[in-house]
Amino acid sequence: LKEFLNNKIAILVSTTVIEVGIDFPNATVIVIENANKFGLAQLHQLRGRIGRGAKPGTCILMFKNQLSKNAKKRIQILKSSDDGFYIAEEDMKLRGYGDLIGFKQSGVKLFKIADPIHHENLFKLAEKRSASGDPINENRAAILALVLYFGDDRFERFIGDVRTAQQKSKRRRISHIRLNGRHDFVKHFAISAGLTLTGGEKTANTIGVLKEVKDAANKRSGFSFTDIGADRIGVRFAKKATENRNKALEFQQVLATASSERRFFPTFTDLPQGMTTAQFQSRYRNVKSKKYKDEMAKIDRRIDAIGMYR
Repeated sequence: LKEFLNNKIAILVSTTVIEVGIDFPNATVIVIENANKFGLAQLHQLRGRIGRGAKPGTCILMFKNQLSKNAKKRIQILKSSDDGFYIAEEDMKLRGYGDLIGFKQSGVKLFKIADPIHHENLFKLAEKRSASGDPINENRAAILALVLYFGDDRFERFIGDVRTAQQKSKRRRISHIRLNGRHDFVKHFAISAGLTLTGGEKTANTIGVLKEVKDAANKRSGFSFTDIGADRIGVRFAKKATENRNKALEFQQVLATASSERRFFPTFTDLPQGMTTAQFQSRYRNVKSKKYKDEMAKIDRRIDAIGMYR
């Protein structure tokens, strides 16, 4: 991998291990064999490995002539769009919606989520319930439901035991759900939103940065501004959605009709990522340096560019 990154070799043959966390700005062409055997979200993620530098990328999908109906649909959807949220939605439609789940929220009757994978349906329900209730509380309940489903069910320690034994035992099929083409962004977004509601904005942002420092020190995924971007948008999402009555209603209106993740989630995949502690210190010195603060300001500007966060 290092030889390919340093242009010592021109061709890299790999398994799908390169799907996440690989950033090669010099890669311009990817050939995916038996593309019909991969899910839509995975193909989109693999395609995202090229064209990350100054030159455009070309993705070549190889497959046999005799394709199933669903395989043909997957290939066509991938050819027609590069919107990660749209692709995830279409992938879900082809795979199926999965199980229905329900959550009890404090002070309200049974809060059912007909389709937790579609944010729009969840916030349509919040909007409907706000006609006779408090939109701030409804948004809070909706976000916490998303946090439990997509983030970490340990948040029940803060909000109470809201799931039945049957719901706890069911396996969640959510690995194909992506933001910016990445499933880990979904988790960063959801957990940071949950931390904001249960511990506050400052706590959530601090935990996000500390996790990246730990990842760099342990030589795992490394320090990634991409992940911090997903964290900070989760923080802003939870904060603004519950800021006041008018803002809560605005969020419901936008999310109830959102057809693309771009309505609430900017692009972060081009930011620096995967740095070891030594690489981070060489480039930024520490979290108090101007270069580091400039990267953080870049993230915040992208969030500010989305109207619902102003």
